[in-house]
Amino acid sequence: MRVYLDTNILAFLVGQDRGNSISEDVRGIVEDYETLLLTSSICIMELIHLIQIGKVHIPGV
Repeated sequence: MRVYLDTNILAFLVGQDRGNSISEDVRGIVEDYETLLLTSSICIMELIHLIQIGKVHIPGV
């Protein structure tokens, strides 16, 4: 299965709670090894911006 990840899901997955606040259904899809995770370069740019302005904090960085 192919899944397109938007900026919000990316922020939850890499942010301070490491995905603990996403639903079990979404977590099951993301953690399935047969799932191909896709995103766009714009989503990555938005995530970088959120990190730069302090809206998303990545532990250890």
